[in-house]
Amino acid sequence: MDYEEQDRSFSTLVETQTLDDILSPIADKVSTLLRLLNVRDGVPFPDLFTPARKLDVAVKEMVEIAKSVIDESPSEELQANMSMACNQLLPAAQELMEAARQLGRRPTPDAQSWLGSAAHGVFEGTLKVLLVWDDGEVYKIVSACYDVLDKLALVQGVKSMRSLAVCFRGFSEAVTSLFHLVETRRRVLTVPQKKNNIQVAWKNFQATIPKLSLTMQSFVKNQDNIEVKVWIN
Repeated sequence: MDYEEQDRSFSTLVETQTLDDILSPIADKVSTLLRLLNVRDGVPFPDLFTPARKLDVAVKEMVEIAKSVIDESPSEELQANMSMACNQLLPAAQELMEAARQLGRRPTPDAQSWLGSAAHGVFEGTLKVLLVWDDGEVYKIVSACYDVLDKLALVQGVKSMRSLAVCFRGFSEAVTSLFHLVETRRRVLTVPQKKNNIQVAWKNFQATIPKLSLTMQSFVKNQDNIEVKVWIN
């Protein structure tokens, strides 16, 4: 499997339009470098350092944005993963420039191979940074789910209609926040089956909310009713 085939294989991990929009320009630059590298036939190499330098600039800008987003996350694991991914990508971009410079000075097969390997490293490193960033977006949804569960626990513990009204309002607000995150995620997904699964799951979940409200009202009004208690639990 050559570098471009490997890069296409890695790119199948991208399942959102957002990641694809960021990754595609960098992938195009890498592909251009590889094409210029492989189509030689005795013809002198063109200037590869300039496109390599532009790629380095694009990579650094992307890293700054991705790191700023993850730095806001409370997840130490995500922050560590982003640090590792950036520590792989930034040296790869520097290595690409050095390989391009070396190839321009002394076009040997070794220098040619070095540039090809470095270009692949930049693509793979870029993908890793973006996937960690995407993990951060999923983390927000998971955190919102836990918030909904916490609010649900408060609803289940109420003993008066007034407490039920207050707690259910908090629960509804948490559900609304979760919906916005889930819907945003669903819209950017590029895999139809996953988009459909999210839509179906959300509709099923949403259908339980009115039932929960009615049941909790019944429970508060009839706290000694064992059948209602069993249904709630």
